[in-house]
Amino acid sequence: MGKYSPIPGSKITIHFESDQVSGLGGCNQYGGEYKISGQRLSFSALYMTEMACMSPEGIMDQEGRFLQYLGDAERFEIVDGRLQIYGSESETLTFVRVE
Repeated sequence: MGKYSPIPGSKITIHFESDQVSGLGGCNQYGGEYKISGQRLSFSALYMTEMACMSPEGIMDQEGRFLQYLGDAERFEIVDGRLQIYGSESETLTFVRVE
């Protein structure tokens, strides 16, 4: 897997509450369940709304990769105030808290 940064003009978010995760994948809203055991993290029953966005260019591919990475998540850690989610194929999702 290569290194990807969000497409300029796109926004990807993640929100955890109780045992549910939700957010914006760039175009569509997503949600599902998550479980934490120590540093282990897994997501299940992920769903996404079905809007089609034409811009910015490549947004739908980015969104698909993002959801795939969430589904492959294995562990997490907080590094310098950033949430890092690590997957099975050495992909890493990094989130910065926004107030």
